[in-house]
Amino acid sequence: MNPNQSIAQPRWLPLESNPQVLNEYIQALGIPSNKLNFTDVWGTDPDTLDMVPKPVIALLFLSPLATQSNQDESDEVHSNVWYVPQTIDNACGTIAVLHCLSNNEDKLCLKDDSPLFRFLDNSRGMYPEERAKLLQEDSSIFQTNSSSANSGQTAVPNDESTINLHFVAFIHKDGGLFELDGRRGKAVRIRDSNPENFLKD
Repeated sequence: MNPNQSIAQPRWLPLESNPQVLNEYIQALGIPSNKLNFTDVWGTDPDTLDMVPKPVIALLFLSPLATQSNQDESDEVHSNVWYVPQTIDNACGTIAVLHCLSNNEDKLCLKDDSPLFRFLDNSRGMYPEERAKLLQEDSSIFQTNSSSANSGQTAVPNDESTINLHFVAFIHKDGGLFELDGRRGKAVRIRDSNPENFLKD
């Protein structure tokens, strides 16, 4: 191998923004079906948000890749928030799902032998960059991602496709609303919040 040759960044199949696909995905990761489910949010007006089943512990947001994230110029590191940067092309869906789940681990009742339990257990005490490397090497989560990506209703792009949509997670943690975007390199605290008003915030 040429020592000056760049190493290709790993690429995964993208997940479909579909509650059925996402629910099957998290169940394959080890979440019991009666503990947590994704559902569509059809609008942001108060009446529509009131129709969303409660409690809401996290939000997945899908938008065009060009959309700018909330700006945060501070150097503050929120060590209480579980975060992993995205180092795998097309894996923003998995990264966002991991951000939703990992910051609510106490609510999940994870199965001890499940892919997510093993990943979280192995990543305890790691820096975000170390977690990213661990994820790249995790064959169980890779295979679960591939299986779920192939189960959607739309045509499955190959792993060389350029995807112009991006998943971001929003969570409530310790009195704050946080944006968790794998592109950002850190968790971003947006504002004060509480579990009851999290979705409306």
